[in-house]
Amino acid sequence: MEGSKKIKVLVIDDSMVFRRVVSTRLQEYSDIEVVGTAKDSFEAKDKVIQLKPDVLTLDIEMPGINGIEFLKILMEQHPVPTIVISGADGRCFEAIDAGAVGFVGKPTADTMNQFFDDLSTKIKEASIAKLDKKTKVQSSVIPNKRRLLENNIVRKNDKDIIAIGASMGGVEAVEKLLKQLPLGLPPIVITQHMPPIFTKKYAERLDRGCALKVKEGEDGEELLSGHAYIAPGALQMGIIKRNGKYILDIKKAKRLVVIVRQ
Repeated sequence: MEGSKKIKVLVIDDSMVFRRVVSTRLQEYSDIEVVGTAKDSFEAKDKVIQLKPDVLTLDIEMPGINGIEFLKILMEQHPVPTIVISGADGRCFEAIDAGAVGFVGKPTADTMNQFFDDLSTKIKEASIAKLDKKTKVQSSVIPNKRRLLENNIVRKNDKDIIAIGASMGGVEAVEKLLKQLPLGLPPIVITQHMPPIFTKKYAERLDRGCALKVKEGEDGEELLSGHAYIAPGALQMGIIKRNGKYILDIKKAKRLVVIVRQ
C-alpha cells in the first residue's frame, strides 16, 4: 500500500473466540487494520457497506446464509476481495468459483503463527486485486477424454517441459488455462501457492474438468506427455533426467519447480 495507508479488513466468522483471535493477531501487522467483525452474512452485508473494507476474511460454515452463498451475492452486488478460511473439505474451491481470490486452511495450535503469516500475506496480495461484478459462467466438463485424444492431438517434443507457477488468485486462472489445452502437449509441471492439505483435492478437481490428465506429483514419477503434475503443498518439486527420462524429484523444502539435468 502507498505511504502509511493501511489495508482495511473485515473479519467474518460465527465463532466469537475466533473473530477475536483473528482481529487481535492481524492488528500486529503494521500495514493491516481490522475495521470490524461480523458474526454472520446478514451482519457482514451491512458492515461491508458501512465500513468499506479493502479485504474480507470469511468463514464458509456459518448459520443462515453460508459463506459461499454470501460470496455469490456479494460479488454480484458489491465485489470485495475475499480470503476464505476453510477446513480440508474441499469447499474452498466452491468459494473460488463464487468469487474468492484465495484461501487459507484453518489453523491448529501448532500452526497458528504460520497461519497468520500466510493470512497476512494473502490479505496484502488481495488488497490490490481488481474485481468486477461476477457473472455466472457455465463450467464445461470433459465428458470423453478418449474422443478428445483422437480429435485434438498436437505434435509434442519429448525434450520439452512446460512449467507454470501461480500465487494468489492463480487457482481459477490455472484451471481456466488447463481447460483450454489439448492432449498431446509435453508434460506440464505446476506450482500453486496452496496449503498442503488442498493440493491433492485441487489436482482431482482439475482432472475432472480438463482433457489433460492432472494429478498431484509423486517422488520418482516419470513425466508423461498429456499429463500435468501439481507440486504437493509445502514441498519442493524438482525435475531430474535419468536414463533419458524426466523424473520428479520431490523433497521437503520451500516449494519450487527447478530443472536439473544430469
